[in-house]
Order: sequence, then C-alpha cells, then structure tokens
Amino acid sequence: MSFREKTTPIIAAEKEEMRRLFAAGYDKPHIAEQVGRSYSAVCACVRRLRPAAPSVAKKTRPCLCCQKTLESEGAHHRLCPCCRKKTTTPFDL
Repeated sequence: MSFREKTTPIIAAEKEEMRRLFAAGYDKPHIAEQVGRSYSAVCACVRRLRPAAPSVAKKTRPCLCCQKTLESEGAHHRLCPCCRKKTTTPFDL
C-alpha cells in the first residue's frame, strides 16, 4: 500500500452537507467528523465554498515615469504599459 491511500471523490450530497454545516457555524474538525471525511478534504472543500474576494475598483492615476494617466489596479500598478516595457527605471532619468 502506498503512503497516501486513495479516497473516493466527494459527492454532491456531502458537499451540500458541508455547506450546510459551514453556514451553521460549525468548525472544520466537527464537519469532518459529521461527514466522515478527513480534515484536509473538508478544508479544501470549504475553501471552495467561500465567495471570491470582491475586486477592487480601478482608479485613474498618473504614470510614475511619464505622467500619462492610466487605469491603475492599485498601489502596485503605477507604470503605464509603454514605460513598463522600457529597460530604464524612473530612477535612471
């Protein structure tokens, strides 16, 4: 027998039961015990049940290099596509 035992896929009824228990506020070890699955299997399934994080609205900001306006996705996105392709950095100017 290998180190990892093969398990059967989680069926829809189990997923629905996990969803119900998670929504009711039960913790993951309790859900694993109720459904008869491992803690790690429940963690993976519950992670998929959570809603995705909301996307951040884009802001119009000036490029740090050429000052052209761009639709920025956040503080990490401050160079326009043209300046991002350049080999020089804003500190070389």
